[in-house]
Amino acid sequence: ICDVVRRKAYLFEGHKGNQRVEMEVPDKYKEEVAKVRASLLELLADLDDEFAETFLELEDEVSVEAVDAAIRRQTLAHNLVPMLMGSAQKNEGVQNLLDAVCRYLPSPAEVENKALDLAKGEEEEIVLSSNPRDPLVALAFKIQEVPGFGQLTYFRVYQGTMRKGMGLIDMTLNKKVQVKQVLKMHADEARETEAGRA
Repeated sequence: ICDVVRRKAYLFEGHKGNQRVEMEVPDKYKEEVAKVRASLLELLADLDDEFAETFLELEDEVSVEAVDAAIRRQTLAHNLVPMLMGSAQKNEGVQNLLDAVCRYLPSPAEVENKALDLAKGEEEEIVLSSNPRDPLVALAFKIQEVPGFGQLTYFRVYQGTMRKGMGLIDMTLNKKVQVKQVLKMHADEARETEAGRA
């Protein structure tokens, strides 16, 4: 896999491709990487005024940090969608994808998440804090039947902490449900954990 921002290539070795080896871009791909990188830099210069100034001065020698900052700004402004490639099945490029998520996407603390407070009898919009000590607010987004575990419900915790044995209210059915287990999922592997926190 070639990274056009960093002008590096990556091989994935070891058990399930979990060892990422960084190397120089092979000669047969250097021209294509240079061409795609030039297109990316021109696009960023068109979209991002701050980057445009740097690009006009330095052209192809713009620092990786400046490119990353421009990609992040334009991604957050919904003007750009970074594209990465790889194979989850072979675990190729997964580390690069996770690095890009950290580099270009906002952390939960940088995003203003809102919910409707239905406890007061009317729909009042409230801003969620992403604080694990605040009352729990979570969204169930997937239900799956898994052999050995039974029914799994996948949650995103926006605020608070979800613990084993905790009672929750299903707002769509307006009924109480109990958390029997909290699992951390990684591909097809589930590990029991103490809690899920915002």
